[in-house]
Formats: sequence, C-alpha cells, structure tokens
Amino acid sequence: MHASQFDVFFQQSSIFIQNQIRKALDRLDRLVVLSDSWADFYKQLTNTAVTVIPNAVKLPEQSIFQLSSKTIVTFGRMGQRKGSYDLLQVAREIEAIFPDVRFVLYGDGEAKQVAAAIHAQQIQNVAIGGWIDTEEQQEVLENALLHFLPSYHEGLPMAILETMAAGIPNLSTRVGGIPEVIQDGENGMLSEPGDVKDMVGKLTSFLKDTRRQKMYSIAARSTIKNQYSLKAYHEKWMDLYNALR
Repeated sequence: MHASQFDVFFQQSSIFIQNQIRKALDRLDRLVVLSDSWADFYKQLTNTAVTVIPNAVKLPEQSIFQLSSKTIVTFGRMGQRKGSYDLLQVAREIEAIFPDVRFVLYGDGEAKQVAAAIHAQQIQNVAIGGWIDTEEQQEVLENALLHFLPSYHEGLPMAILETMAAGIPNLSTRVGGIPEVIQDGENGMLSEPGDVKDMVGKLTSFLKDTRRQKMYSIAARSTIKNQYSLKAYHEKWMDLYNALR
C-alpha cells in the first residue's frame, strides 16, 4: 500500500464503500504497508495480517553533502498536499535573514500555480526547477544543503530516503512514515504540517550552525545505511514470500 491519502479516502467514503474495502482487504494473504503508523491504520480495517516493509534506496559510495551550499531543494509533486504554499511563506521569512539562500522546487503537479504565487507575492529566493531525471537529480544534490518537504499527507517519500542516502539533511513533517525515518534533532528536523513558524525557527537554527549541519548529514546517511538499504529490503521480502509458501 503506497497511497498517501487512503485514510482520508476511506473516512470520506460511504458505509457501503467502506464495507467493500474491508471485504477486499480480508481476502488477502498478507497486507504490506510502508510504516508502523500505516500498519496501525490498516489493522483497524481488516483481520488480514499486516507486514511493514519500508521503501529502500541504493546507498551512494560516499556522501555528496556540500557544507558551502546555499541551495535548499524540494523533490516531488507541487501542490497543497505537499505543502508547497507553506514553503513559499517559509522562504519569504528566510530571505530577510539569509538573503543568499535559495529554494528550488523540482517536480510536476501545480507548477504553474506555484509559479504564479511566487510572482504575485514577489518572492525573490524561490525558483521552479521543473521535472528532472535521475542524472540531473544527482547534479542537483551535489549542490544542495537541505531537502525541504513540508507535506500534509505521505506514505514514505522516496525523495527523503534518496537525499538522506546522499548525506543531505531533511526538514519535513510528522505525517505518514516520515517520523519513523527522521528523528527530530538527531538526523534531521520535523515540524507539524502547516506550522510555518516552527519551520522557520528550525531552518534558521540549522542555517546558523555548521556543526548541526554536519551532524545531521552524517546521521542521515547512517540511518539509510543501517535501516533502509536495498539488501535489507530484499531480505524482508524474501522472508515474507517464504512465510506464505
């Protein structure tokens, strides 16, 4: 299960649809979800056993974190669910404190609407980078100080795992499986969705403190190496398949 808003869909559905969902889930041999928080949700809907297998990523040979960088990036779809408009508010406040820091949003979705908001609010430190491929993403990461994803709903974003694997710290929100990857104040930063004031405060502290930047970078990469590597991922799936034989 990868849907980031299935809980919202279920809660807004009719009793008939909810019952059909429960019946469908009860017919499964096993239900696989991305995090413990999602497991708790689905266990309320079905008697089928639920297994947690988080996403995983390939670990680069070395960290590409650049302490001298002044660029904060965001990967993924743009829009309200991803907190793109909250990001613009954060950027406006950060500009007054750190005029040399830039925010660049890469992806698709509401790119035109976000660009219009940037123009209307005359925000000078935010740019739309558009959709990029894997090779281009690597180049972007080589010049990134932080990955910022202020989402309202998520499963377990690959963008967070990929950036952490590369040694890029994250500022994100306590939704979906994110709090199970990012430990606030240890390997990155977390805020509540929509809490722009807290995001600005944490980002300001981060930008002022190179020691903290280094610490988050090292801890972020270590988290992926120890818990979200492809080797561990494949072993979990093999264990699941063997259990169902």
